[in-house]
Amino acid sequence: MSELRFVFGVLNLPLCAPMQCGPFTLVPEPQGQVELSKSRSTDDESAVSAIGSMEIPPDLPEAERWSYALTEPLHSLLLLLSFAERRYIDFTSPELQIRRNGEWVFKAMHTHFPVNGIPYGVSWHYGHKHLHEIIEKCLPVLTDRDRIKNRTIRQALQHLRCNYLDGFVERQYLETWTAVEILIYGHLGERSIVEEKTFNKVRKEISRILKNLEDEEILTSSQRGLMKNKLRELNRPSIRTLASEFFATVFADHPAQVVNDMDISNFVAIRNEIAHQGVMSRSRQGDYEDVLSCEHMRLKALLERTLLVLLGIDANLLNFSWTNYLAGR
Repeated sequence: MSELRFVFGVLNLPLCAPMQCGPFTLVPEPQGQVELSKSRSTDDESAVSAIGSMEIPPDLPEAERWSYALTEPLHSLLLLLSFAERRYIDFTSPELQIRRNGEWVFKAMHTHFPVNGIPYGVSWHYGHKHLHEIIEKCLPVLTDRDRIKNRTIRQALQHLRCNYLDGFVERQYLETWTAVEILIYGHLGERSIVEEKTFNKVRKEISRILKNLEDEEILTSSQRGLMKNKLRELNRPSIRTLASEFFATVFADHPAQVVNDMDISNFVAIRNEIAHQGVMSRSRQGDYEDVLSCEHMRLKALLERTLLVLLGIDANLLNFSWTNYLAGR
């Protein structure tokens, strides 16, 4: 069988030395690293700062090579790198190469357009060696298709990665909160306040009362219909309740990460305001942009600590409160 590999450029990744993780080899591109070190603005052009390669299983049918290369485990590597570096990292200019006479030569190209993201960031890992340990430990976990909860972690990481692409704080906040909800429901599953059989009796009784109110002309037919359509929601625990249970479970061994009900209520309220009104309530004290940016950074810090625990990463970030989101930077 012919030896094949998938080669790609890596945008925005600071790398001081070659790194090999699982099927991947990442080699820093000197000029790209220099350009990246000078980037201090989201307007700066993303630089190809490293060259990555991934071996293709020799027994993989030719028709499946591109789908394998562009999905798993490449996508998991992309998510983990963006997460660890706290910046939008992307892959560009992918091509398939084949070994002939001891040398790698071009075989095929796949159309792919990179999206420039934030080229700078403040990573939370200790450096090259620690980053290597993180990727080596987490990559097999995320690519294990037998573990259903990995899907929710991958989805949460994807939302966090997009967070580094969009400069609009309101959308960033919604992306971050969506990632939090994905983890909550993925961990706890679907919940009901009472079992379905009991709730059917409750719903039937409330429906009877609504009909009586319509007969007494206290409610119109349209109003009764609107209320009746929302009855099923009565049996769903609020996201505040689920979030409290989730964080208490996740951070059971990390007391510094305690999350109180006031913080959860505040995060949910801001999420609802942005989702339904497009902006955070102007009635909140302080400058709008400053308050929203601060609350978003606090929420993102909480999301990061949650992912660290779920991924089993023993990072210094777990030693002090997530509310101090500037610590360790």
